[in-house]
Amino acid sequence: MSFVMRNARMRASNVVRVHALHLAPAQVRLNVVACACLAVALAACGKGDASAAVAKDSTQAVTVEPGGARITLAPRDAEKFATTTAASRDFAVNLVAPARAVATVVAATDLPTPLVLFETQDESALWSDFTKNRAAYARADLQRKRIGELATRDAVAGKDVVDAETELRTSEASLRDTDAKLRQIGFDPQQLLTLKAGSLLVVADVPEARIGAVQLEERAIFDFNAFPGQTFTGRVTRIADAVDPQTRAIHVTITMDAHEGRLKPGMFARVSIEERTERALLIPLPAVISVEARTFVFVRTGPATFERREVVLGLDNGKDVQVKSGLAAGDAVVTSNTILLKGLSFGY
Repeated sequence: MSFVMRNARMRASNVVRVHALHLAPAQVRLNVVACACLAVALAACGKGDASAAVAKDSTQAVTVEPGGARITLAPRDAEKFATTTAASRDFAVNLVAPARAVATVVAATDLPTPLVLFETQDESALWSDFTKNRAAYARADLQRKRIGELATRDAVAGKDVVDAETELRTSEASLRDTDAKLRQIGFDPQQLLTLKAGSLLVVADVPEARIGAVQLEERAIFDFNAFPGQTFTGRVTRIADAVDPQTRAIHVTITMDAHEGRLKPGMFARVSIEERTERALLIPLPAVISVEARTFVFVRTGPATFERREVVLGLDNGKDVQVKSGLAAGDAVVTSNTILLKGLSFGY
């Protein structure tokens, strides 16, 4: 194998020297990289005959345009790259994600509002802080209004007005702080305040690349580990405002019935978001390459010519992916050996 690779490199170098007499210095450097990459790669794959074809005729050397946007290969080498036609087709969107029950609401006989029970003690403490800060803010707001009315009649000192305003701003800051912390871990305080007894909140961790498949009020189907063979349903009621920096997932909250306490906080489940069908321009996932957080495909524009295109992608179903921009229906997209074209295009 090493003997074949050395011969391939020598043949590629000979081809480049022949073309160097007719090319600009920058183009020569690109052809040196291109020929060497292609010959060595094909030889390493056991295709020494294909690499020999590169050196068979000096007019068949690899040509890479400045910037790598277009690549021209020898016709025999170009046959090694299979393509598929980008086409608009019906696309089934179905999302399955891990989930866990995080809170439930139970009736409290001695309190005017239901009691929220959380999965962890830290969440319970944060919710308690929120309700205290909410009450403190309401009290400070009422006091500020009362002092303000008295001030219009010169019935209070100016210091009392300042103190009331300061107390209101302080309590508001505390309320905003606990509100933000609850939202960061996937809870909407206003939703918690309005939930009815018997409700259960379940949080699904959806990868940020798939969050476009989730919409509010969509139906969700659960398989709880504690109840194999049984399914439960709920509705998407909240999509988190931020991405979890640790998991790069977005918390999606689903509200459902606790089934008389059978489903409890801390239980794990798998959730499937209701499937829907869309019309979209699709290409196979193997056609896509990524470079520095950007996505590209290669399109065959001639018998032996390939053009690099930057694309914006949508959802995928594990086999095909939506293309939002960068391609048109009918484009011949390369689906095999794309790593070789990537190396030639970007000079790897």
